[in-house]
Amino acid sequence: MADYDRVIEMDGNNLIALFNRGLLRAQVADNNRAIKDFDKVIEIEPDNMMAYINRATLHAEIGDNVSAIQDLNVVLNEHPDFFTGYYMRAEMKRQLNDLRGAEHDYLAARNEEAKAKKQATTDAADGRKRASESKDTREETDKDIDKFNLLVVADKEASQKSQSKYQRESRGRVQDLNTKVTLEPKFVLTYYDKGFEVNRPVYFSKSMEKANRMLNLNWKLKAVNNEAPLNEMQVQTHFRSIDNFSRLLVQRPNDARLYFGRGMDFMLVQDYENALKDINKAIELQPDFLQSYFVRAVIMSKQLELDPLLPPEAVTQESPAGVSPADRLKELPKIARAKIPEVSTKSFKYDAILKDYETVLRLDPDFIFAYYNMAEIYSLEKDYRAAIDSYSKALKIEPQFAEAYFNRGLSRLSIGETAVGLDDLRKAGELGIVESYSIIKRMQ
Repeated sequence: MADYDRVIEMDGNNLIALFNRGLLRAQVADNNRAIKDFDKVIEIEPDNMMAYINRATLHAEIGDNVSAIQDLNVVLNEHPDFFTGYYMRAEMKRQLNDLRGAEHDYLAARNEEAKAKKQATTDAADGRKRASESKDTREETDKDIDKFNLLVVADKEASQKSQSKYQRESRGRVQDLNTKVTLEPKFVLTYYDKGFEVNRPVYFSKSMEKANRMLNLNWKLKAVNNEAPLNEMQVQTHFRSIDNFSRLLVQRPNDARLYFGRGMDFMLVQDYENALKDINKAIELQPDFLQSYFVRAVIMSKQLELDPLLPPEAVTQESPAGVSPADRLKELPKIARAKIPEVSTKSFKYDAILKDYETVLRLDPDFIFAYYNMAEIYSLEKDYRAAIDSYSKALKIEPQFAEAYFNRGLSRLSIGETAVGLDDLRKAGELGIVESYSIIKRMQ
């Protein structure tokens, strides 16, 4: 349901999202709000019989049989063979003590049901079968009234024709792709990326070039937002690298580069606790190395994604200057975990992550990936205007930043700035994010 909420936030007239959210709300007995969704569907599309019958059912659920009958009247005028509607109206009339009307509808329902059964028997004898009778969804143009309680999906015919002509989804009519509306992922520092079907711009960073020269690691460090999961051989390679860094640290215990390298290995094998310890030590030994702060922020974000109830000390950071909120939170282990408010704990984690990105930008005001990742945190907090501001700062530095255009477009749509939001999505599409076009098509 959250996906439909987000689509409706951006496009209040999206029929598919409104209809499906109405169905889902009905399933959890959120009847009044479900009725509002179907009200909106009918306002936009007055001949949507599926919405009328669902709204009729909901009116009956809340005891408003008069309104329910009015909706069913509309449906049965359009579909006089819909025997389920007659049965429903008969019961409502009975509850309103209209016994004659109830009997009339009941007999009509029996008659139409008999006709339907006879037709079904004939179809079976002829070897015909409804291809969609076992489906859990219906396409938007499918107006079969018996499917009134099925979730709606966009018509697939056009996209199927495209896909029969082109092997890859990113070729042909990209605006017909079924795309889930989600932000482009955050950027991380890693050695591996998956690549894209459609080429996107490559973003140059002087500080990344400098960091690779200084670190002299076995792999080139790069900032990507499509990191590749490690295969078994790579995992074993990085475990051996951890052992190698550990041996070197015995000889050179104050070398920040070794702690950073081992911290990267720990992060890649998803041992985030040890990764944080090493990155914290690297920062202590070399507080002006911005990549350490960036990696620490990414690790804390990954911890949040894996376990939103992580204890606060697991993300404690050591600041080179002054006492941070994290230092004050060291006393929290003395308090029962159940007494720590979840919201304030999560808020602290966001603050800690943002503080690291701010430090990165103090050390290099042109490090666009920090602005971009800060915007992601603001979006998680639903502070879309702050997110837009951060994306805009990144775009001022790198005007070809495709992912920033895409995410800024979605953020602008979230606050109702549709025209400029669509402009951003068009620019993102031009720069290689083809998913933009299907979103634009849905919004128009």
